[in-house]
Amino acid sequence: MTVDNPNSCAHPLDAQRRLIDALQHPNRYPHAVDSVRRIETHISILLLAGDYVYKIKKAVRLPFVDYGTLERRRTCCEAEIRLNRRYAPDIYLDCVAVHAGPDGPSFADSGPVIEYAVRMARFAPEAQGDVCARDGRITIESVDGLAATIARYHDHAPSPPPRPDYGSAEAVIATAKANLDEYRVLIDPTESSIFTPLDRWMRERLARAALSFEQRRAAGFVRECHGDMHLANLIYRTGYWEAFDCVEFDAALRWIDVMDDMAFTLMDLYAHGLVEPAHRFLNHYLEITGDYAGLAVLRLYLVHRALVRAKVALLGGAAQPAGGNKPHYLDTARALSIERPRLVITHGISGSGKSWAAERVAEHFGYVRIRSDIERKRLHGLPPLNHQRAGAFGRGMYSDQSSTATYDRLFELAEIALSEGWPVILDAAFLDTDLRDAARAVAHHAGCPFHILDMDVSPEMARRRLRARGDSDASDANERILDQQLARYRPLAPDERDDALTTSGACSELRALFESLESPASA
Repeated sequence: MTVDNPNSCAHPLDAQRRLIDALQHPNRYPHAVDSVRRIETHISILLLAGDYVYKIKKAVRLPFVDYGTLERRRTCCEAEIRLNRRYAPDIYLDCVAVHAGPDGPSFADSGPVIEYAVRMARFAPEAQGDVCARDGRITIESVDGLAATIARYHDHAPSPPPRPDYGSAEAVIATAKANLDEYRVLIDPTESSIFTPLDRWMRERLARAALSFEQRRAAGFVRECHGDMHLANLIYRTGYWEAFDCVEFDAALRWIDVMDDMAFTLMDLYAHGLVEPAHRFLNHYLEITGDYAGLAVLRLYLVHRALVRAKVALLGGAAQPAGGNKPHYLDTARALSIERPRLVITHGISGSGKSWAAERVAEHFGYVRIRSDIERKRLHGLPPLNHQRAGAFGRGMYSDQSSTATYDRLFELAEIALSEGWPVILDAAFLDTDLRDAARAVAHHAGCPFHILDMDVSPEMARRRLRARGDSDASDANERILDQQLARYRPLAPDERDDALTTSGACSELRALFESLESPASA
């Protein structure tokens, strides 16, 4: 037997609050509890009791969620268990009932059901991603695992959408516009000077991106995702990342573009001041998935997700860290809307440090790195660490035809990224003048600056590096390939020198070169 409202004369939320107050007594639970800690968000109340967490959905009806009836809350609790077991099966245990007993509401009695809760295994609060960010425990290296985890989630996510409106351009645009309208009502008037241009930017971009939304849906990128993967909904334990607390109350908010889903995590890394880890996270995710075409919609999704989080903060539902480290999501949205397209290509023999330098540039300065070693193998259906023997060069995937296709793919992806304001570094040898001219033409078409990162390394140093290189890198280059390159190597032509950034690859040199590019005088 269930009872929809334990006090028919009271507002459901008022009655529910009294129920929650009663459940803060340790004797209301069927297991050992010393004390009960209460955490409240705008749509849920969590009771931390012993080894478990009991999550009760507030009896609210909001524009984006309806928990107004007991039956609806039960349905959503069961959905939360089912959906989140995809991400953290050891955390999500079951849906349990709160019963009306002779001494008041309890999880231990067997009287009429007056509420439902999601029962979860308790984990250390310091494992949550936002706490890790505050404590400085999200490093550049640790985000590789985060990117790999989210890429795996997306690779295994159900598809295609069960309804034609899920993930459609119309649905994406309507959701984003609704958030803008809801946020405008809540915003402090002193921040309208920031929000008003963003509102206009978002609406213009949404109209422009309608075709891209539909193309990505048709290509299979709309899948059943998490839908709310900001840092507070991620945990980092024993060197591994897991997501929890996905959107269960509205399937349309789960059936979204994978780039939209990933954008929430990326945006929150930026919002917490983790700029270089954010740059690395994005590049690692793109290298794993190959979804560079998603850069066509990523910036819009980043700004949207920042504004969603800004709205939630105003509603009182975003848990904020103690001290002065509170993210300011409106500022984050503004920063992420800024475009700075620029194309850089690397130039150098194998072992000259091109990939190492390109990775540093990507991490420190926010470039999207697109690597020929990986994209060549992707075109042939091979994983990055599938290594080819030296005898295979000049044939198969290292034939002239394959090399042409690889560079064409690099240019195609660069054009997409540049058109949406992303700075790009193409990590390839670019030993032929024709290829460098083609890259310059891509930059010219995009209307952005063009530079050649010219690696100034001796053949002897390059040879030593190749001898020391193991199998953990995507490159198949060896000394035989180096000899072939040296036989036809030509330095940059005089008319290319104006575009050149010559370096040995030292961090200090790279920083100086690229900081000069970012200065207003060089813009």
